[in-house]
Amino acid sequence: MAAAEQYLEKRKVQVGPATYNNDRRTVRYFVGEIEQMREGGMIATTNPQEIGPAEVRAFIDWMREPSKHKTGRPLDPDTQVRYLSKLEMILRSKGNRVMEKMRDEGYSFPKRAGAKPIRAIAEPDLMEIQAAAKRVKSCPHEPPGWRMAKATLLSSMYVATGVRPSELRLAHFEDLDMKKWRFYVRTPKGVGVWADQRTVTVMPPYREAILSFVREREELLRFYGREKATYLIPNLRGVKEEQQDRPYSANHFRELKKELEALSGIDFRIKDFRPTFATLTVDMDSALMADVSAQLGHANMATTQRYYARISADRAGSRLEKAWSERTTQEQGMSSEMVLALLLKMFGINTPEDLQRIIATNAPGLLNPRIEGSGQTYIR
Repeated sequence: MAAAEQYLEKRKVQVGPATYNNDRRTVRYFVGEIEQMREGGMIATTNPQEIGPAEVRAFIDWMREPSKHKTGRPLDPDTQVRYLSKLEMILRSKGNRVMEKMRDEGYSFPKRAGAKPIRAIAEPDLMEIQAAAKRVKSCPHEPPGWRMAKATLLSSMYVATGVRPSELRLAHFEDLDMKKWRFYVRTPKGVGVWADQRTVTVMPPYREAILSFVREREELLRFYGREKATYLIPNLRGVKEEQQDRPYSANHFRELKKELEALSGIDFRIKDFRPTFATLTVDMDSALMADVSAQLGHANMATTQRYYARISADRAGSRLEKAWSERTTQEQGMSSEMVLALLLKMFGINTPEDLQRIIATNAPGLLNPRIEGSGQTYIR
């Protein structure tokens, strides 16, 4: 669909590189699906000037059909709204206002689901992921420990600092101060628009893992015959010695994440490490909320409080499960005590003296047991 590429060309000058790359990936994906729908006879046309209610409805049905997606679930409501919004802009660029007319005529469209809980990784799961990083397989044409080192940094540095995925991926080596254990966030979200660069602290429990990564990084430079590299996590494959190194792609980080998921058996997203940092810190001391806000680079405390409230909502199920488990355990203990009390009452035992009297009357040997043998008697 040529109109989609024209739309993307316009977006390139409207938004920043990160937003544009995301838009390009999204638009090309769903446009490809629409073209397959036409080839399969599900819709009559992909001409943006001719697309009508039948084609729009077929697209909505595709988004809502679980079997059409790798996850086996319908697309998230927010994703459906986003896809439709971009499709509408493509159609309107060609003078087609079919979706506007459909709304006026009462057609049903997907609606946003509202604010979602933010997922944090439970501490035992975090430990499993970090342990799995040490089992990541090496890659040909690289030092044996380099891929493992990247996975180790991924599972440690994010939770040690609370930075966003791209803020670590695009970091320079000089941004990491290993004397003061500070990390300069060179490329924050919204840089130059609503956010400034900031410096964050690297938390103590993860510093040794980061030092281990740096040693593997030095081995990487020797492997490629280089004295230095610009990026903290430099991609040197296929880069000539006189050329500057480049950062790894977001897709490369996602591939590493998938391997960690397979090795640990735990599903997570790279961006889950950021709320994990917030959760672990605030759970230690709720008075640290302001410090967490500064570390995360939030504009104000209210943002952090809303952010933490959404994390807390996601963890509500775990807290409820724990509370009910403790109640069940207590009730089981009470039941055992009640059964014992009833048994004792059946035998007329109401006091410790009653118990001692019954034992003395019915089983005197229990009070003074003897071991007979070899002509001698031993008192136990």
